[in-house]
Amino acid sequence: MQLVFHQAALGDFVLALPTLRRLGSQAEAVTLVVPWSHGRVAARLMPEARVLDIEMFEFTRLWSEGGPSTMSPAVAEVFGDVTHVVNFVANAESTWTKNVSRVCGGAPILTVPPRPPHDWTMAVHAWHAEQLAASHVALCPISNETKHGSPLRTDVWQPGAPRRWVIHPGSGGVAKCWPIARYATLRQQLVERGDDAVFLLGPAEVERGVADKLRDQFEDTVNLREIREIDDLFFALNEATHYLGNDAGPTHVAAQLGLPTTALFGPTDPRVWAPVGPRVRVIAPPQPTLITWLTVDALLDQLDVD
Repeated sequence: MQLVFHQAALGDFVLALPTLRRLGSQAEAVTLVVPWSHGRVAARLMPEARVLDIEMFEFTRLWSEGGPSTMSPAVAEVFGDVTHVVNFVANAESTWTKNVSRVCGGAPILTVPPRPPHDWTMAVHAWHAEQLAASHVALCPISNETKHGSPLRTDVWQPGAPRRWVIHPGSGGVAKCWPIARYATLRQQLVERGDDAVFLLGPAEVERGVADKLRDQFEDTVNLREIREIDDLFFALNEATHYLGNDAGPTHVAAQLGLPTTALFGPTDPRVWAPVGPRVRVIAPPQPTLITWLTVDALLDQLDVD
């Protein structure tokens, strides 16, 4: 059994899935040890994998000297059945790595930095695959099945029909967020031409007061929906025909689920960080720059091409 530990941001985790699917397509099963929310995403996007919560006592104790002194039978069975560990969470010399080696009976630990070096110019999942290949881990060939998950919806939007946009205006990195006033202007134009638009706000956007900033832009009632749990994101995406957002976790989830996804880039390099999915449109400058490079009119011109 292949044991994978990953606890980086949601977007980083989703961008690792194309490589983890290639790992899981081998005869040997994969168990993912990830945060609870990531596990809910994995249940949809990589359902063949077993998922365990990285916040379980036995896993949090791996960061302490000596590691866990006792383990539940289920976790002890997992550690006892490991052929190798894929480590996205700690460096090779850390206390965590030493503890994992001990509880796994010396099984090889393959350390994969979740983010590539600054001079890397290919998709991040290619970086992950290269690191695993260097450790002689067998990966199945890249295919549509490994690149993205099963489609969220099987119905197809027909050109000319009204679109129901889900717009996520936030990101963990403020520099990646297109200005709220421009999102508001864009939404107004979409509504005027007959489309619908719902804004999704995660915890970071709620803390920054994005809801009040959006309401201040409109005379009518703006449709805002808060993402309290990861399932709130899935429910909202299931009702959408199209998705628009910054370089952020929800954007990567939407793309992996097969929703027509438009991703806005500024300071990050889309060659590395572009969402992976069957219907992705990336709006990016020739070179990484401030997100304010993109005007509303320029974006609308792109959205009109379907």
